Amino acid sequence: MGCGASTAETSAAVPVPSPAAAAPVSAKQVRCVNPHGKSISELESAMGSGNISARSLCEFFIRRIHSLDSAGPRLRSVVEINPDALAIADRLDHDRAEGRVHGKLHGIPLLVKDNIDTAGLMRTTAGSLALMESLPRGDAEVVARLKQCGAVILGKANLSEWGNFRGERGFDGWSAVGGQCKNPHVLDRSPGGSSSGPAAAVAAGLCAGAIGTETNGSIEAPASACGVVGLKPTVGLTSRDGVVPVAPSQDSVGSLAKSVMDAAMLLDAMTGDCLAEQLTGEGGLDGVRIGVMRKPFYVKDSRCGVVCEEAVRVLTAAGATVVQVELAPAVKSRQSRQPEQGMDDELLVCSWEFRREMNRYLSSRRAHLEDDAPVAEGGLRGSGFEREECSSLEEIIQFNRQHATEEMLLFGQEHMETSVGLSETEARYRAVLASNLECSRASLEGAMDAMGLDVLLAPSGPPAAQLVHQAGGDPNADLYFGSGGHSAVAGGPLVSVPAGDWRGLPINVTFLGRRCEELQLLRVAHAYELASEARITPKFRATLDLEESFRSGPHSTVT
Repeated sequence: MGCGASTAETSAAVPVPSPAAAAPVSAKQVRCVNPHGKSISELESAMGSGNISARSLCEFFIRRIHSLDSAGPRLRSVVEINPDALAIADRLDHDRAEGRVHGKLHGIPLLVKDNIDTAGLMRTTAGSLALMESLPRGDAEVVARLKQCGAVILGKANLSEWGNFRGERGFDGWSAVGGQCKNPHVLDRSPGGSSSGPAAAVAAGLCAGAIGTETNGSIEAPASACGVVGLKPTVGLTSRDGVVPVAPSQDSVGSLAKSVMDAAMLLDAMTGDCLAEQLTGEGGLDGVRIGVMRKPFYVKDSRCGVVCEEAVRVLTAAGATVVQVELAPAVKSRQSRQPEQGMDDELLVCSWEFRREMNRYLSSRRAHLEDDAPVAEGGLRGSGFEREECSSLEEIIQFNRQHATEEMLLFGQEHMETSVGLSETEARYRAVLASNLECSRASLEGAMDAMGLDVLLAPSGPPAAQLVHQAGGDPNADLYFGSGGHSAVAGGPLVSVPAGDWRGLPINVTFLGRRCEELQLLRVAHAYELASEARITPKFRATLDLEESFRSGPHSTVT
């Protein structure tokens, strides 16, 4: 999503917020511990032993945001730095010195996707200028839980506007508020979406971890494109209260991190579970049965097949039994697709829920009044439009039409317009939803039960496609595919883990599991991660040598 090079970066008519305006950073340097690349546990240990403070840790990440996100390669993964971050860190340091440690994230700086409500001086916009003049009523439940565990909410991360549910061919990682987020491995490649900013920021080392959301692929895709771990839990395991919705039957709040362990720790903080403690890595994968889904993914992109087959080799060497499995389509409308058929069953449910839940969410926000506390240095600036609070999806659509230059130069709002124009009754919606759940669960969990499988394995998606900003939407949108579609509809968990690369572009594999079996899924993913050590470090390259790439025949397919 963007509008040519100039609009992708910023628009002359729209002030795009810059993290460089954040609260001033002191000159104090981190002397004893270099936080870069350290795990959450390592950072906690360093703070516990007095080798680093929460304040110096926040300062470290703010400096990196200044040098890599708003300057240098200009990743645009962060839309706003919390102006209260350093003050919060100081209070947490004082509490630690007094013997009060709030949890396993005490002093850990995290970024939160900008569709998750945060109280205080930061806004929540879902990337849209339409939400710049209203505020959420408080912290989302997941944010409140992170704070209770001692986390510092360092700032808000960029995303595909409205969670990629505005237009049919939107650009991953583009929002009118944040501009075009870039892939830190190769800057002219897509970062994936819609949790683009969280994934890119974790990959670039701009935070200790990040929180994202997924409806279908929105954690899996950017995790793979940016080469980090993406964990989408069972729908309903994490609270969605205070999260800008798409479809509650599929929406889930999850984590993006450098490792499976870190992702599990963030999930534990949001749920109150203790999954991370049980990831010992001991015992390998003896006795574990894994079903690999080769079709149709290997045919779509052979580069994924090569990486996934190497993952199969690693898993087998670790003691797992790997067998091939094929799943029936996730919804009935895809089982015998005919030209005269109407809307896809998953899209019908998502569109129906989007209209209902978006209206509920928008009506819960409060106006940004003149007597509200002013936005501190580093906070988002106003949209520049006079008091245009939107309290319904219809008003959002009208806002976009009135401000098409800022919002719709490159792609439209077909999904929004379809949602408000749906004629299906609630009875029809409920019948299709029930059918979707039954069909997807019979396909995914039924196949696992029939074959005695513990988890499924598949490529997360292809290497990131090139960003080509042009009117009419992303011309490379059809190149993308993901393997989490069944989990999305069924409401099950998945974790995307780095597995390899193609010419410096990361390729992940996805482990999928039964609903509420996160521990089994994480154990397999953690053991694979330890055995493979496949994560690569971003190089911030401007582009790839495409002529060399095409000479090598990267797009050939295998059967």
